[in-house]
This record gives sequence, structure tokens and C-alpha cells, in this order.
Amino acid sequence: MEQEKDKVLQQLEEESRNALVYIEAIPDTILTLHWRIYKFFNRNRSATYTNLHKFLSRINNNASKDAEKVSIAGTGFFIASDTLVTNIHVVAPAKTVAAKQIKVTKTPIYLPDHKDFPYACKKSVHKDPVLYTITGVIASDAKNDLVLLKVAEKCDAPLRLGNSENVKVGDRVYTLAYANAEYQCLAGTISGSDNRGWFEITTQFFPGYSGSPVLNSNGEIIGIACSMDRIGNDTLGFGGAVPANMLKVLFKETEKIEVFTRWQKLPDIYAHAIRVQADRKRAQGKHKAAIAKYNRLLNLNYSDSGVVYNNRGVAKSALDDHVGAIEDYDKAIQLSPSNPKAYYNRGLAKGRIGESKADQGVLAEARCYYQMAIDDYTEVINRDPKCGIAYNNRGWTQYLLAQVEIESGNRKAAQNLYQEAVSDSDEASRLQSKGTEVRAAIYHTRGAAKAGLGDHNGAIEDFNEAIRHNPKKARYYAERGKAKEALRQHEAAKADFQKAKEIDPNIEK
Repeated sequence: MEQEKDKVLQQLEEESRNALVYIEAIPDTILTLHWRIYKFFNRNRSATYTNLHKFLSRINNNASKDAEKVSIAGTGFFIASDTLVTNIHVVAPAKTVAAKQIKVTKTPIYLPDHKDFPYACKKSVHKDPVLYTITGVIASDAKNDLVLLKVAEKCDAPLRLGNSENVKVGDRVYTLAYANAEYQCLAGTISGSDNRGWFEITTQFFPGYSGSPVLNSNGEIIGIACSMDRIGNDTLGFGGAVPANMLKVLFKETEKIEVFTRWQKLPDIYAHAIRVQADRKRAQGKHKAAIAKYNRLLNLNYSDSGVVYNNRGVAKSALDDHVGAIEDYDKAIQLSPSNPKAYYNRGLAKGRIGESKADQGVLAEARCYYQMAIDDYTEVINRDPKCGIAYNNRGWTQYLLAQVEIESGNRKAAQNLYQEAVSDSDEASRLQSKGTEVRAAIYHTRGAAKAGLGDHNGAIEDFNEAIRHNPKKARYYAERGKAKEALRQHEAAKADFQKAKEIDPNIEK
């Protein structure tokens, strides 16, 4: 059976290889001198990548490498002989779009860490790519992040569209992509769908997967890879795909070819580009700049403003403006009440305020914020019962609330909360099988709760696992030291406290 899966993977990779292209979107702000010289002499025409590549090659064979390091990369595929499909967010912010097909050799590799999808065909990249000239935009769908691009050169073997309505949970699917300019073919299964109707796939998408085709075993397109709007580190092992039938609708809207630069100025597309820029600023840790971009986006009446409020809230929280973040999460929930992500982020912000109040000794307010955070995590779990990280965060907040109850003299309430924290950690551990840091956090939560219940041996076992998964976390050693001290293992406890100090000199015992 496993050999059959591998054969399907290899066959689809061979049959579909010539229909895929690697796409680079080069922002104007990072154009090198060579690129600027080219644009100066070509002001009256679009700067297509084919001519640009040839020009740069004559000046310096390595001239385009500077741009490649910071450009936005994705994948595109031919749906007709002269029509490419990709995600809007890949190309919307670009001044120059490069589309090329990289020649590869067959070098299959295997991914033993992925239990459900162990086979992957990863290819070695060769030089002299086949270049394609993008001449305009045929149609686009901002809501589903899809765009059809007109191409001057022809593809002899475009991919075939399937019927995404026939896709079921558990179906085996295959994603073809240029990840970091390397051709890959990964197998996975359909695990469900999100609140937008997009497929969830048990394939971990890497940079470059945006715009990739997702195929069934017959080689038909059933989805287009796009970023998965999941929670925290629960993105590990998951990808998302727009159902192919959305593309079928778009493919019928081919009446007029729009000049690429004019298309970029359309309100929805321009707003999409601003969102990409804002999200990139936030990912780079430039939170003030990201907030400025999100403010600008909201002034443009962006169609998906619920996501913008949520993302601006994340940036505000990173700057410790948790009150302002909660206001944004409230707005995001009002606009998109079925999306669990804003509830999750609001729970984080309320929990952090609760910790601050507890540190100040304002226990009544700390109790209130902790309980509100627990309520938000419960909302997440109600909407996404498989969200392991939400169970863990609820469990950790229950542990923190138990600490408040202990200080308030409510020992019975604290014991109940410790037990609930253990139960939530058990469920989180069952659901969250991937991600070493997340697994470590789950073991730490359960260990801390067990210590609160007086089960110090059980706590030490969990702290051992937390340290095994993440040996660079000082808190884990300190907590294990406390558990050992409670068991009168003073020398072993001292060693843990010393180790914690080595990792973080500012940590308190």
C-alpha cells in the first residue's frame, strides 16, 4: 500500500512538472542598481522578467541574487496554455514579477517524522530556467486570494480542473510547489475545512507554497494552496487550500485583459498589497510600522477588516498594549464571530493583564481577567475542538487562577482548578503531536498543576519531558527544582536551580 502511494506521488510529479512555475515578486524598494538602470531605459513599457533577466545576465550573472533574498516567493501553475494561476498576495505588492520554470532531477526523499504522509519527492535545482513573460491579468478574486495571469509563452501540458465538491475528509491529496526555489511534491490528506470553506490539509506548507496546485490521485486540481488561518503553533502539520470550484467560477470571467500595473491599483488589490506589507512588518517584529499599515488598511474599508483588527491587536499586544489589543479583538469578533482566532488572541491578552495584576497584588482584578481568559479559550474549543494549544492555554490559565485562590485562602477552589488544568493538559497532549516547543509547554503546564496537587513525582516526570523537548527553557529547570525540593532532594534541586540561572540569570527561584 505504501509503495502504491509512493508511485502515485512520483507519477503526479512527473506528469505535472511542466505545468508549474516559480514566482518571485520584487518590491520596488529593494531593486538593485542594475534593476533600476533597466527600469530607467524601459519607462514606457512593463518590466517583464524575461527581458530583465537577459539584461542583468549581460551585466552580471549574479545581479539578481540580492533581490531574490528579500523578494516574496510563491508558486504558479498553468490552467490553460497561456494562463497562470497563483495567489493575489504573492504578486499584489510587486513592482516586477518573475515567472520561471526550474529544471530539476529526480531525487526522491522521505520524511520519517511525518506519520500520516511519509513520502516526499524533493528535487535538485539546475541552472538555466525556462522564463515566462506575464503580459496582464485575466481575472481575480480578492475574497479567495486568486488571480489568473496572462502569459506570452505557451505551456503544452496545463493541469486539469477537478470537482472540489466531491472531496471528502480523509481523501489523499498531493501538493506540488517550489519551496525556497526547490521543486517539491508532498502527500497529505484532507482533514476538514475552516469557516471560509477552505480545505485543511495534513501537509506542512513552507515558504513558497502559496499558489501551489493541490491534486487528487487522478492528477486533477481540487484546491489551490494558501495560508491557513489557524491558531498559534497549531499551524504545524497543516496547510490550507481554496476549493478548485472557486477557480472554475473565476476562469469564466475572461472578457478583458487588464494591464498588471492598472490591476494593482484596483481598490481590493491595492488593499491586499497593503495587508501583505503590514503582515510582513509584523512578522519582522516592526510592530509600530505594522500598526500604521493596518490603520491605513482600515481607512481603505478593506473587505476582510475582521482579520485586520485581529492582526493589529497582535501587533499591539507585542508592544504590551493589551488593553488596546483587546479592543481590536472585540471588533474582530463582532465582524467575524465564527472565527476562533480572535477569541484565542483575546484570551492571551486578558491572561497577560491578569498576570500583571497578580504581580501587583490586585488579586480581585487578576481573578476577573483570568476567568475572562478561560472563557475565551473555552469559546475557541467550542468552535475548534481539535485545537490542542487552546486546551493547554486554558489549562495554564486555570493554574494561574489556582495560584490566586491559594493566596486568597480558597484552597478547595484551587485544588479543583489544578485538576482541571491536568485534564486540559491531557487533552492538549493527545491533540498536539507535533512541535517540540508546544509539547514542552504542555508538559510544563501539567507538571505545574500536578505539583499544585502535591504529586511531585508526577510533576518531575512531566518537567523531565518538558526539558527533553525544550532544554533551553530556564523555567522548566526551576519548576523541577521546586518539585525536587518538596521531596527533600536538595542536591538535585540545587543543580536544577543552578542550571536555570545559567540559562537566565534574571530568573527567580
